[in-house]
Parts: sequence; structure tokens; C-alpha cells
Amino acid sequence: MQIKNYMNYYWEDQEKQTNDKEQEIFKKLTSNLQEKILLQTYGKIIFPIPLFSKNFSKPFLYKILSIMKPINFDPGSVVYKVKSNLYF
Repeated sequence: MQIKNYMNYYWEDQEKQTNDKEQEIFKKLTSNLQEKILLQTYGKIIFPIPLFSKNFSKPFLYKILSIMKPINFDPGSVVYKVKSNLYF
């Protein structure tokens, strides 16, 4: 069990370091390139969903894209709304 806990900690730490490096590189890009990357990455998720595409303007959706952050869940995890954060 101790080895498993250590490996989980090690993996999470490595993932955090990778994410931090990605964020550093991303912040160095021009705002135009950042927007293009966000559109390519998250636009494919948001725009096909009728709840978003039929009820919100494109400028509003672009704003949402700029603040979206990925959240990973384990298989079989229960996903729900907690206070102001929506998980699905």
C-alpha cells in the first residue's frame, strides 16, 4: 500500500510539473495564438453541444473557452455540481 501511495503521489507531482511547464509556454505565446489553441482544443467540445451553441453567442462562448481548464476523473467516478463549480 505504501508503494502504491508513493507512486500515486509521484505521478500527480510529475503531472503537475508538466502542466506548469505547459502553462509557462502557453503564456509566452501571443494572444492570437493562445486564442487559436483554445478554439482548437475546447471549441470541439463546446460548439457541438446544443445547450451552448443555441443559447449563447459566439463571443460569450469564446470567453468561456479562455477560462476552461481540464479536470480528469477516474473511470466510474460520480460527477456532480458542487456550489458554483459544474462538473460533467
